[in-house]
Amino acid sequence: MVDASTLPHSTIRTRIALVYGGVFLVLGTALLATVNVASRAGTDSEARAIASSAVV
Repeated sequence: MVDASTLPHSTIRTRIALVYGGVFLVLGTALLATVNVASRAGTDSEARAIASSAVV
């Protein structure tokens, strides 16, 4: 492992930026997927409710 005290500050800042960027990318993708799945589930259940009430 490299000693952090010997690294220039720009390298440390770059690593921190990459870590934060990766975390936000993963969390953003997970949030988008969750909203997409929830939206599809809502649309499917609404479509079923409309279809069942239309059949008389």
